[in-house]
Amino acid sequence: MGNNPHSDLAEDISASLVSENTSLVEGNSLDVDIVGDERNGLFTKISFNWRPEDRAILDRIKGAANSLVEETFGDAIAAIDRFYEQLRVPETVNHSGSDIVCRDAEGRMVWKRNEQGRIIERWDQLTGQDIEMTIADLLRLKLFIAPEVNRLLNEAIYAKHVAADAYDDAWGTVVQGTQGDRTAKANRASKVDRYHAHFRYVLYSTANALLREIAIFISRLSDIREWQVRSQVR
Repeated sequence: MGNNPHSDLAEDISASLVSENTSLVEGNSLDVDIVGDERNGLFTKISFNWRPEDRAILDRIKGAANSLVEETFGDAIAAIDRFYEQLRVPETVNHSGSDIVCRDAEGRMVWKRNEQGRIIERWDQLTGQDIEMTIADLLRLKLFIAPEVNRLLNEAIYAKHVAADAYDDAWGTVVQGTQGDRTAKANRASKVDRYHAHFRYVLYSTANALLREIAIFISRLSDIREWQVRSQVR
């Protein structure tokens, strides 16, 4: 594949967003002296649990991300599930001389499991046509998913700029006071915008991670198909 400057730019911006969001966590890591005081019982006074209001916000973000996955990646995930179903062996029972496929209470097929309780997958029953159809389906769906992920990236970038502008505007309104006073007011004024920017980043990050996994899965299927062809030639 040739070099794509637009793709490189997107990767650079994405890496910048990841770095900035990661630094928020790393910048608030525990001081070494605090960790060293564990023996003095300091940790018994520190809570490592989310506050109820923060947990509620995280749950809402998680719910929004899950909805995004279902809406944007539903068809792609279904295609991958169909592929793996072709590898599995259904559990059957013999009834009047015929093997009947077992189904659970919800009507879903029951798959055979090994001694460890894992579903058995037999790659030898997979045909080249199965692989090619899965690759074709995923490539077709990827054409629709990629622009959506790019839209989420653009929204995350814009939300970041909005938060930065809100911070700068608040900073400029403080004509008196210390540097700390300005920082405190700017942080308060841009709080909602910064949280909104983080929310948009989570949506983009979730979608981008899944898009990457789909691309990797397509590549693996292509390798398997090539291996099958070479095996047949030999």
